[in-house]
Amino acid sequence: MKQPLRPWAPQFRPLVFVIEGLIVLLLVWLARPLWSVLLLAIILAYLVNMPVQWLSERLRLPRVLVVIGIYLALLLAIIGGPALAIPFIVDQTQQMLSGLPGFIVGLQERVAVWIEAPPILEVFGFRYDPLPLIESLQGYLIPFLTLEVPPPQELTRMVEQVIRSTASFLGVATGLATNIVGRVIALVASLLITFVLSFYLLAEGDTWRDRLAALVPPDDREDFYMLIDQTTHVWRAYFRGQLLLSTAVGVMTFIALTIIGLPGAPLLAILAGILEVLPNIGPLLSMIPAVIVALIQGSTWLPLANWQVALLVMGVYALVQQLENNLLVPRIHSHTVDLPPVVVMVAVLVGALNGGILGALLATPLLGTLRVWLSYVHHRLIANGEVVVVEEEQAAGEGVQGVAEPTPVHQPVLHDDE
Repeated sequence: MKQPLRPWAPQFRPLVFVIEGLIVLLLVWLARPLWSVLLLAIILAYLVNMPVQWLSERLRLPRVLVVIGIYLALLLAIIGGPALAIPFIVDQTQQMLSGLPGFIVGLQERVAVWIEAPPILEVFGFRYDPLPLIESLQGYLIPFLTLEVPPPQELTRMVEQVIRSTASFLGVATGLATNIVGRVIALVASLLITFVLSFYLLAEGDTWRDRLAALVPPDDREDFYMLIDQTTHVWRAYFRGQLLLSTAVGVMTFIALTIIGLPGAPLLAILAGILEVLPNIGPLLSMIPAVIVALIQGSTWLPLANWQVALLVMGVYALVQQLENNLLVPRIHSHTVDLPPVVVMVAVLVGALNGGILGALLATPLLGTLRVWLSYVHHRLIANGEVVVVEEEQAAGEGVQGVAEPTPVHQPVLHDDE
């Protein structure tokens, strides 16, 4: 029969708590090479958990069987996805680059005319002779003028070969140096570890919450569950809002570019939807290839010069961005964390500098999570032994540029001696 343990004297409890915290921080620091893998595994498990719960309740199957079935479907999608995507990408790339040879030839002709007879530029009465500048650049312009442009069929074949070789791990491994092959193997191993860790997290279900709660003193477990629920709500709101925004921006971009008659509109719209996950920066990055295609190809039916089509495309992307900020974001986000957009943008840039693409993607929800926990600590510090109402806006919508707030929580905060 187990004997109950006597608690330590109150004067030793803060010291033990500090030691436990230092041990946890040390373990976290030692695991820093696996931070990205662990974070990806947690995110993957969180995203897959929603369909797992839905299917297990509807089909009345064991949770483990549902998890295995979903992971097999994901594996088939990863293996078969490139085979289905490559023909589409090749076709769209061919449409976007079919006018590249003619564009380069026309540019070569204009540069040749400028070299032979440089025009005198006059702006606001000021005359400028570009001949000295052209003479200094002739060493770079002459090779461009003698550049042989491949025909569209050869260009398409080259693009298709690059895409297929990029999609094949075997083709990459045989053509790269040994250290690059090692990186590819490390990447595959990281992905495998991510899937295995996320599988175990999913198989356990919600039992991990109870295991973590067992480490918390009984008097504080209600607060712990409250913080876990709020944090979960933040991330759910972020991912759901991102999905809705990316879909809406992709559809609007596809409709607008199709009306303009820009070649490769489906691929450019998909790119706009994917880059929407990067707040403020993504729309600008997605606009650049569309403007380049407009300068090269122009419109398939509008009687406008290519540069005019490029200006029209820039206006379309600006209009989509305004519709997103003034119509979609207020409706989808509803109530968001009261943080200026510049703060979110700075967080994204800091995340990109420190964690690459993954850091940029997760900067916003991490910022929202930090705000939830710091708000809780702040209210606990100013409680003064009285009941404190933690005012938080209800997240009827989903937060992306800011993070949606959890539902109102009325949390009693008591004295230590109560």
